[in-house]
Amino acid sequence: MTTDWLTSMLRADVQLALLAAAVLVPALLAAAALRGRLPVWRKGLWLGVLLVPVACLVCAQLDAGGPSGPAAQVRAALLGTPLSADPAATRAWAAALGWAYAAWIVGVLLFELAATLHLRRVLRGATDVSDPRVVTLYAYLAKAAGCRRPPRLVLSDRVAAPFVAARAWPGLTVVLPAAFGVTAATARRDALAAVLAHELAHARAGDPWVQRGLFVLKALFPVAWLAVLAAARVLWEDAAEETTDLRAVRAAGLTPAAYGAVLKDFALADDGAPGSARGLALGSPRPRPTATSRRPPASSPTGWGGA
Repeated sequence: MTTDWLTSMLRADVQLALLAAAVLVPALLAAAALRGRLPVWRKGLWLGVLLVPVACLVCAQLDAGGPSGPAAQVRAALLGTPLSADPAATRAWAAALGWAYAAWIVGVLLFELAATLHLRRVLRGATDVSDPRVVTLYAYLAKAAGCRRPPRLVLSDRVAAPFVAARAWPGLTVVLPAAFGVTAATARRDALAAVLAHELAHARAGDPWVQRGLFVLKALFPVAWLAVLAAARVLWEDAAEETTDLRAVRAAGLTPAAYGAVLKDFALADDGAPGSARGLALGSPRPRPTATSRRPPASSPTGWGGA
């Protein structure tokens, strides 16, 4: 019974890979047509590439036609099991592939469990930001970003780059390196505003929760993930970062040049978030040109000092 279930899931994985590949081709053409436009369109496009095949797999009757139908023939060809093969050999191949599929799931779950525990230790050892100027700036930027319930803002000495983490409870948390608290008195207001606005833009868009959901696809559909979905995720992340850059520039009231300078400062710390940051968190600023040339409103939320 267990082997049959694993084999069925593996077949569904192959079907999902075919669907995702079929969706990827027009998506690449659409992305080329959208080049130069607002990145939020490409972000939505790649999110669709990740989710539409799953919806089609759930809704469509891919097994129509019985064991000799087109879907069964495609599965047989991809799995290397001819339809006329000996039943015993077929069962042996199915069992081997099924257990390999199970090993993938267990490995991904163990890795994610270790990352989750590490993230939990980071958050348990973190301290809430208490500097009144930082708190005031954060509240202003959260309002500018449209966050009705701003994420918790903490400092941790276990991370080297800021990021936003998603947990079932207490929800989203923006984690800053402890150095931010040490240098708050002398930090440039625009640098801190750029970082906070960047993380708040991710939180407002729900990007960390999308990352959390993509973990399910990675665990349950390894063939589709390795064939198509992993690449689609990278493209979605890139578009998400560009969209976040646009929103952060506007919310922080910075020029694109000033915002880009802050991203360069964090280039070496881009991998400083804990191991779970790629699966459960998102938001380390990346060193890229800002996606806008429009000057943002020159508003200042506080009397923050610095150059």
